[in-house]
Amino acid sequence: MRVAIYARISDDRSGKAVNVAAQINECFGVVQRMMANDSQVVLVPDTGEVQTVGFNTHGAFFDNSISASKYTKRERPAYQRLLALVKKAEVDAIVCWNTDRLYRRTSELVQLTQLISNQKLTLYSVQGSRLDLSTSDGIMTASILVAVAQKESDAKSERLILKKRTQAKSGLWNGGRVPLGYKSVPADGQEVLVNVVDAIEDDEKVLVEKSKLVPHPVTGPALQRAVANILGGKTFTEALLQFRAETGMNQLEHTSFRNGLIGPSITGRRMHITQADRGSLSTYQILTTPNFLEDKVTMHEARWDALVTIPDWEDLRRKLVNAKRGKRPSKSLLGGLVICANCGGVMAYDGEGWDAKKQRKRYASYRCSRTNAVKWRKAPSCGNMRVGALTLEKEIIKLYLGWVEYEMMDGRIGKNANNANNDSTIIQLENERAKLAARLDSMLIMRADREMSAEELKRNRSDIDVRVGVITEEIAALRDHATTNAQLMDVAEFWKTLSKSQQHERIRLGIEAIIIGKSQPYPGPSQKTGHSNTLNAKRIKWIEWVNLEKEELRKPGTARLSLVKN
Repeated sequence: MRVAIYARISDDRSGKAVNVAAQINECFGVVQRMMANDSQVVLVPDTGEVQTVGFNTHGAFFDNSISASKYTKRERPAYQRLLALVKKAEVDAIVCWNTDRLYRRTSELVQLTQLISNQKLTLYSVQGSRLDLSTSDGIMTASILVAVAQKESDAKSERLILKKRTQAKSGLWNGGRVPLGYKSVPADGQEVLVNVVDAIEDDEKVLVEKSKLVPHPVTGPALQRAVANILGGKTFTEALLQFRAETGMNQLEHTSFRNGLIGPSITGRRMHITQADRGSLSTYQILTTPNFLEDKVTMHEARWDALVTIPDWEDLRRKLVNAKRGKRPSKSLLGGLVICANCGGVMAYDGEGWDAKKQRKRYASYRCSRTNAVKWRKAPSCGNMRVGALTLEKEIIKLYLGWVEYEMMDGRIGKNANNANNDSTIIQLENERAKLAARLDSMLIMRADREMSAEELKRNRSDIDVRVGVITEEIAALRDHATTNAQLMDVAEFWKTLSKSQQHERIRLGIEAIIIGKSQPYPGPSQKTGHSNTLNAKRIKWIEWVNLEKEELRKPGTARLSLVKN
């Protein structure tokens, strides 16, 4: 008979697996007695992982600090390996300390019995029970035992849930990691009364405060300044660097600092979330999921002082979590547009730096490497061809602004014509509005002289008010769309007001690709190859402009390109 040992404990706070070791030793005692009575008994070890280290010298299947509650989301790896052997009919009996260590849910028992439909499996426990799951009596007894175990597990889970909710409403700190900006100090053992509705038993109506949170004298004010800096316009990284410098916490990571800021603890509140709403989300996911705290979490006033006001904290969360993130600012003006004429790959931007090998400054450039050639599946490689970024960008900006001015000529004339039409329409509407106002004045005089009834005045005045409102909206809309020559800013001046990211987006609206060729060799008897970073007009093979046919590519020297350049 092939026998396997299984042990499990729900919560191992010491981390030393003492209780699991005790279960395994007692189960092995049962196996030894079985071996003494039957020489055919063989112990089946767990070979799925290295489980023979330390206390587990018998190769038992065990899951340490893993609950079998319905609320747990953690898998039991050793139990799954044991079920795999049962399914293969490689195990005839399982020895455990108690059957609730093996299964604690009715569904788990059903799963086990379905695996052994055509084989014999016996369960032995240290507590003295012996169940033959291949018989109806054994299954009935196992079902009764698992129902009792499930009832006990559910009741324990309900007590823990209510206890956590009671602690949250009381405002006590329940221990664990100390929030950023606070420190933990021993409490005076003050008793805190809780709501009787939340209490399960009489002794749970009173909670004792064993430790409490107080603002840290160094990190507390530093955190307040960090919040003020972020709300004042500084970046998150700048606030973190300043916080590190003020507190000496140089190892503080971005994630820890962010969680300390967006968590509700700094507002003097405790959060409570039901297991149904939490699901499998971690605390980090709860804090960083947009609008999750606002919609799913209940806040309770805590028994420690706040470092940040609730309105400031809400503004901070809107800025760090709930706000939609924009695109990362562009480092290069022509990123993704510069193409190598030799291999067809995109020439990536290589920023300024220091060349340690040549001991000199390295200027920014657009570079085509073998990596890009492989990425774009083009061959042959161009051999790290470069082109100076500053010189190329100046040339492209000059061409682009010329193209914009050329394309805007007809549009500007059209705008001026529209402005003239708008002005005449506005004058007509204002005249109509003045006539309606004069008509209303005459009706008021007629009503004062009793030449018009109140109902007739009310009806006519209502119609006039509606028409005046429509006219006012039409005039406002026409004035909003009106553009004068003074409002048309010079293209070059407007370009200077844009950020690099905004300039990049506008260039992409007009240019699809900039094709760059190799540099020309130096003249002379040696015909030495010129610098690959050199830019001249001939290196720009062509520019693919938006909304142009392929045969109309604006190559250098063509009439239209020369017009744009001028």
